[in-house]
Amino acid sequence: MTSLKDHLLNTCNSMYKTALTNCKSDFVDRDSCFWYHSIWQYLRVLDCVSSPDWHKDFYIQAIKKYINKNNINQINILISGCADNSMLYVVVLALSQMIVEQSKLTGKIVAVDLCDTPLIVCRNWWANAKKCGEYYDFDRVFQNFEFLTVAKDIFTYSNEHFNLIITDAFLTRFPKDTVLSLLQHWKTLLYTSGQIITTVRLHTEPSVSLNERCSQIVDFVKKVTERYTDYQDQFSMSRAQIKYKAYTYAVKMDSHSLGNADEIMNMFKQCFKIVHYNDNKTQGELTPAVYGQYVLEKEYEG
Repeated sequence: MTSLKDHLLNTCNSMYKTALTNCKSDFVDRDSCFWYHSIWQYLRVLDCVSSPDWHKDFYIQAIKKYINKNNINQINILISGCADNSMLYVVVLALSQMIVEQSKLTGKIVAVDLCDTPLIVCRNWWANAKKCGEYYDFDRVFQNFEFLTVAKDIFTYSNEHFNLIITDAFLTRFPKDTVLSLLQHWKTLLYTSGQIITTVRLHTEPSVSLNERCSQIVDFVKKVTERYTDYQDQFSMSRAQIKYKAYTYAVKMDSHSLGNADEIMNMFKQCFKIVHYNDNKTQGELTPAVYGQYVLEKEYEG
């Protein structure tokens, strides 16, 4: 079984090249997201930024639990905001395990993102993996499932309905007063009893001074360049490029605070029934961080 890190190593160089010609506006930057997507998979390989890998067991178990609970043979899954092909990999991994138990399981996976870059990386990986057989454990998923990508603002996407919407640390890309609107829109895309499976960073730490922030950025760049040494023969980006881009990422990336665990829970309850919550301590990006792992369910509205 190919690990997520090996999976990323297979595509990080091609994602950088794709970003050179395809990046445009995104939720992280309305002018250009090249600074973000061009280094994103390198930073994930180096385990320096948030990743579905930090919560892989949670995602896999939540997907399998939903299928078993509802005893379904067909499932539609939406990946809302994908950043790269990591979440697609985790979804396919979960489905490959499920197909061992339910051989007739079929369905559709749709990835929606504003920028073409992550969508192209997802499409290329799906097509190449399906053709070359390197991911042989996933063969049944490639045969039984359709995969589509949509370059669109998720707020304006309303083409079809889904059993599951899955996304990793996506909500903190938005200001708090916008998140409720996104939750309500996601709700319109779900079938009754459909679920949201997601993670959210919990913000409980006090604000930091400018000097502390600068120190965090310096430490982040140092961590990236030190870990780069182990992969320099596999990356098409030089140490100087990595260092510059890591600095740019640390300065420009903005993660909005949605509050502490209680505040986030109260916001979710306005739209969904909360069927699972757990907090997960991670190394974080610039500093250690705690993420909430959530499964939210759309209830019947008679």
